[in-house]
Amino acid sequence: MTLKFAAIVALAALALSLSACPRRASINVDEAKADGLKTANQWLGLIDAGDYAKAWSETAPGFRKEMSESEWTRGLEGYRKPMGKMLERKVADEQYANKLSDSPASAWGNYVVVRYRSRFEHKNSANETVLTMLEGGRWVVAGYFIN
Repeated sequence: MTLKFAAIVALAALALSLSACPRRASINVDEAKADGLKTANQWLGLIDAGDYAKAWSETAPGFRKEMSESEWTRGLEGYRKPMGKMLERKVADEQYANKLSDSPASAWGNYVVVRYRSRFEHKNSANETVLTMLEGGRWVVAGYFIN
């Protein structure tokens, strides 16, 4: 896995430390969480099917700007593919935030972080995190982390 690939997927790791943040704009958090979860589940279906290029094309523009399709595909083929077929994935947690961290550099927005407990053909236990964000009126994936 390249350093650039690791840096992009590590974006989702920032979300692991989300704390309750005051809302900047009015949003229905329950609807946001449901929409973020639906987006994450559909996107992971592409990953599970090995359609890494399509998954890349459905990520947020900022994600695609930081990593080319070929870098993304190589990274997943080297890391995710060896795990084998997806056997089981359960949602462990989904969390809404309007900021990813307390850092001044963290942008305001609408984010849903979905964490899964997963089991693969060649890896009995894994944690997957998918960071989704509302962009242009629709939910898109902005980060993916698996360990």
